[in-house]
Amino acid sequence: MHFRTVGYSVLATVTLASKNKLRKKLDPFLARIRDDHYGLALLLQKLFVDHYPFLYKPPVYIHVTKGRLHLVEVKRIFHAVQTMFPFLILVGIVIACVWGILIVGSQSPRASMDARIWAWSFMTVISICGACVYYLWLLEGKQATIFWANELLQVEVDLKNATKQQNYKGQNETLLDVFILLGLKLSVWVGYLFTPVGIVIIMVLGFDPQFYIVEYIRTTFPLIAFLVRAATFNNALLLQFCLVVGRFWIMMVALYEANV
Repeated sequence: MHFRTVGYSVLATVTLASKNKLRKKLDPFLARIRDDHYGLALLLQKLFVDHYPFLYKPPVYIHVTKGRLHLVEVKRIFHAVQTMFPFLILVGIVIACVWGILIVGSQSPRASMDARIWAWSFMTVISICGACVYYLWLLEGKQATIFWANELLQVEVDLKNATKQQNYKGQNETLLDVFILLGLKLSVWVGYLFTPVGIVIIMVLGFDPQFYIVEYIRTTFPLIAFLVRAATFNNALLLQFCLVVGRFWIMMVALYEANV
């Protein structure tokens, strides 16, 4: 019995030492992530602003100076057009989704159980909320947004300086916090890199409302269908290719804007 107790004690000591050793190895990694707690915002800016696949740029930009962040207003070419671009894209998403719901809903025997209608309804709500937030924060209240964002950043800097002077360590971040941050960063990368793949999957599964809108216009307005066929020299393959490529690029613009 004595030897068993000694064995348990040795095992517990070895386990504790192993945990401490692992913790020491992880501490620099965790500290780097904690010190770079604005990394997610900077990553979003790097991917969806600096390396955005389209010409649009948002009216604000994050600058890093002396180890802290500043939100500043930027001057853009064609400022009025770029200002309305996200708003028009979100409105276009709402129109396309609502139109798709009306077309599919009138043809589906069980519209309430149709996954396409639920998906388009969700996108409609998200786009309306996004349009409201964009208008209130970056159109109507842009100056107030920049001012209060910088004030909050300054308050955090002051708090960090005060805690450093008092040698206050506070509560350490857990591995769960770190994994959540890494998961969010991974989601940003996936949203940026795999959006084209997701668009292809959406089109194959029939969740693209543009397909049903095009079919509705083709059958309802013969004159428009005739003009489109004439523009493609009555070549069915060329017409289909142009429609697929057009739908792909329109959806890419919409989804990249929705990702932001």
